[in-house]
Amino acid sequence: MLKKEPKYLTKVVVHIAVLLNLILIAVFLNIMNLKTFYKIIKSNNIRYLFHVQHYYIFKCHDKIRRFLRIKKCLIYSSSLFLTLKIFHNSPKLFIGAEYNGAFESHSWVECDSNKYYFDDNQNLKKVLEII
Repeated sequence: MLKKEPKYLTKVVVHIAVLLNLILIAVFLNIMNLKTFYKIIKSNNIRYLFHVQHYYIFKCHDKIRRFLRIKKCLIYSSSLFLTLKIFHNSPKLFIGAEYNGAFESHSWVECDSNKYYFDDNQNLKKVLEII
C-alpha cells in the first residue's frame, strides 16, 4: 500500500499536537501519582480531530521526542497513545514488567498490529493494557 504524505497544514497540526502532548504528559507524571494518571489516560474525554495515519504520527513523535531528549518510556509511550487517539486511530498502551534480581519495566504502543517503542530484547510480562 502506498503511504500518502499529509498536507502541509495537517503536518503543522500533528507536530503541535505531539509537542503539546509530550510536554503535558511529562508535567503530569511529575506532579501526579500513577493512579491519577491512569484514570486520566484511560478516560474517553478526548476531542477527536481528523484522521492521520499512525505511521506519520509516529514519525513526527519520534523526531520531537529525540529533539526534546525525553528518555522515559512511560512519558513518550503515553504521549504517543494520546496523540494517536486524538487523530482517530485505535492504539493500545502496554506496560510490562520483569523481575530478575532487579525490577525492570517498559511501556510501548500497538496500533493496527504495529508495535511502537517495543523492545524485543526484553522478556517482559504484560502487566497493564489500556485501550
